[in-house]
Amino acid sequence: MTKEEVFKRAKAGDTGILDDETTVPYLDAQNEEDGKTPIHLLALAGKTEILDHPKAVPFLGTQNKYDETPIHYLAREGKTEILDHPNATPLLGVQNNYGSTPVHYLAWVGRVEILDHPNTIPLLGAQNEDGETPIHLLAWEGRAEILSHPNAVGLLNIPNKHGTTPLQILNKR
Repeated sequence: MTKEEVFKRAKAGDTGILDDETTVPYLDAQNEEDGKTPIHLLALAGKTEILDHPKAVPFLGTQNKYDETPIHYLAREGKTEILDHPNATPLLGVQNNYGSTPVHYLAWVGRVEILDHPNTIPLLGAQNEDGETPIHLLAWEGRAEILSHPNAVGLLNIPNKHGTTPLQILNKR
């Protein structure tokens, strides 16, 4: 199988590439466009199987040219399985070149589970390049439950770099 075929199958979400011995040399290959590996592409397709597959696990921490790992992409897809998975939890605090962590991405898609999870609570106040915390992103998603949640209340008045707080964001909605 060629490198191009591996990337095409990965983009289509074909986890069968992980069991095909002819693909092994290409699993850590990065595309020229943005540095994604086939494992990144499987994550973009929402394939949580990569968390356990012995051929994928070594590449879960591989960063593309934006410093994003496959865990960032699973978070973008709202896959909360990463919160408890031993192969993913060490990567929850990895920042991309914009300063966003997988926890930011989970908030961006409105996953309020991050408010109560012991692996994410320490990251709720982490600010990205725009000064936005996961709490800001939940506010942008209209998640009003942050107003009374004990793990969010203390973060409601943290301004982003534009001076806007999560409380202000919710009040404008």
